[in-house]
Amino acid sequence: MRRMYRHYRKLQDETTSYEFDAFVVYSSNDTTLVKDTLVQFLEKDNDFKLCLHQRDFRAGENIVDNIIDAICKSREVVIVITQEYLDSQWGKFEIDMSRMQLHQRNKNMLILIMLEDISYQRMPDSLKHIWQGIICLEIDENLFQLNIIDQNSMFGKRLFESLKT
Repeated sequence: MRRMYRHYRKLQDETTSYEFDAFVVYSSNDTTLVKDTLVQFLEKDNDFKLCLHQRDFRAGENIVDNIIDAICKSREVVIVITQEYLDSQWGKFEIDMSRMQLHQRNKNMLILIMLEDISYQRMPDSLKHIWQGIICLEIDENLFQLNIIDQNSMFGKRLFESLKT
């Protein structure tokens, strides 16, 4: 438990600068969607700087330390939610660490992208505890099938606005 809290910091004010606009976490099954769709829309089309584990994690360093550092260095955490992600141990750890950072910063910094319709009862308790205070976006099924995010769609506009602030 001590290891989880070793990165504890005092609350920061809004003038804090971050290396990344968002750390994007997801199941390995959603790699194509993230790399081909989210990265295209957020980094290439809208100039956000994302932290992605396969590209930005430091080689040779412990995965736990990489995750904690990525969360701390990112203004927002975007979690791509599927049942597989919620069932994974790394997914649970990333949610727990993001929750801890949310409370340390005393501000909402989580954005959930729901790729599947998951009932509240099937969500982990760590997510249920913060469910009412986080941004939750449902991706448009038609755009999801095409692997594109339309700048003019409700999803595209809400995702952009959520990261812009």
